[in-house]
This record gives sequence, structure tokens and C-alpha cells, in this order.
Amino acid sequence: MMIKSNLITALALLFLFSSVACSNFSNKEGTESREASNTESSSGEDMILAYQIKYKGEEGLKPAGSIRLSFSDGSVRSEMDIKIRGLNMKMTMLGNADKPDETIMLNTEKKTYSKMDVSGIADNEMTKKMQEMQKDSLIVVGEEKINGYDCIQVNVVTTVEVPSAIKGIIGADGETVTQYWMTKDIPGYEKYQRLLESQPELMSESSAAIYQYGIPVKQVTLESGEVNMIMELESVEQVDIPDSTFEIPDDYKYKKTTP
Repeated sequence: MMIKSNLITALALLFLFSSVACSNFSNKEGTESREASNTESSSGEDMILAYQIKYKGEEGLKPAGSIRLSFSDGSVRSEMDIKIRGLNMKMTMLGNADKPDETIMLNTEKKTYSKMDVSGIADNEMTKKMQEMQKDSLIVVGEEKINGYDCIQVNVVTTVEVPSAIKGIIGADGETVTQYWMTKDIPGYEKYQRLLESQPELMSESSAAIYQYGIPVKQVTLESGEVNMIMELESVEQVDIPDSTFEIPDDYKYKKTTP
């Protein structure tokens, strides 16, 4: 099974939200400012998206954690807190339009932070190898209402051919079907849709293409026809988020990342 591959996919999506968001805001800032000069200014409400995750263990599907995404003008904070089969993944990332190529990673337990240069991630050899190993196909299933949202269901069928040298890390060959229910009902969805569409080279062609249908309300991963993971939108909040949410806390110490 491709258990480890699914974990990597979840991490990649979280990382993508953080790194791409600020680059996109920065690139569009000038155009949007010029357009705003001829129209009435909006309130620019901030937004928080909270997702809950269930993962299949020995006793079936069980709650495994959450992903929380906070957006403000030019800033983004992403938080992942997941425990799956003894593997703990707790990660917080910050991004800002002033530094579109930089992602800040916070260690909330040790109160440290590190910086990551994301400018060349699409050209990274590991990224290229991961993309070469998998082949995707996209199928549009149809319309369905999920949790009160009008959605389009889109399935991505992924076939992975893993070199024998790294099967112990990634997992074995196989086929995964990922079902997405996408919506445009969430206010301001266009902004977050652009974040994911702006750098499709970081994803497979099919994974990038699903975002033309909106943003995810529900995601179900199946392996060998059985549900392995469910990620579902739990709540959407339009609130004023304090600026400090997107800043490095004063009592955090810098820790240089290992090359």
C-alpha cells in the first residue's frame, strides 16, 4: 500500500498553501491596487479554513488530527497536527508577501523557528523524481451537495511506479483513487483558488486541474477500493485575525536548517 505516499501528499498540500500564497499575493498586488482605485474599498475580511482528518488503522477509520489555514491580506499561516500509526506530524508555517520566496517554520514546542527558501522547489530533484514516479488521470463525476455546499466531485486516479531502492521509504507500487468534492460557494474562494493554480509545476497536472472547480470541501483517498483517509472541511470563519498570528513570536529563537 502507499500509506507513506499519502502522508507525503498531505504535507505537500500544506506546504503549497504556505509557499505559493505569498508569491501570488505579491505578484497581483500592483494590479489589484490599480483596480481598487476606481472602485469602493472592501472590508477585506480575513478567513480561517479548518479541516479534520480521519485515517484507517487496525480498528478502522479514526480521527487523526487537523489542518488549519488562516489567511489575511498578504499573509498566511498553516497548521498541521496529525498522528497516524505512531507518526506525529505537528507543523506550523508562516508566509508573507514581502518575502514571497521565504517560508517560516515554527516549532511551537521548542519555541524555535527556521527559514526555508522555496524559490527553487519546482526544480528540486526530489520534486521532479516524485512527479516522474506517478501518472494521474482526472475524471469529473458530477454534482453533489456536501455539508451544505454545492460541489463538483472530481476523481484523480494515481498510478505510482516506485524504484526498488526507495520502496522502504515511499511504499510499494499501486493505484490510488482520490475523490475531491470542490465548491465555489465559500466567499472569496477565488483568492484561495489562485494560490493553488499559480504554480501548477509543484503538483501533477491532474492535481492542479481540480482547482478550477473551487476549493476542497471533502477529500477521500481509496487504496485497493478501500477508504484509507478522509479530509473534510469542518468550518469556515470570516474574522479579523490579529497581525501577531502571522509573525514570529518574540520569545522564539532562530535555528538554522540542515542543508
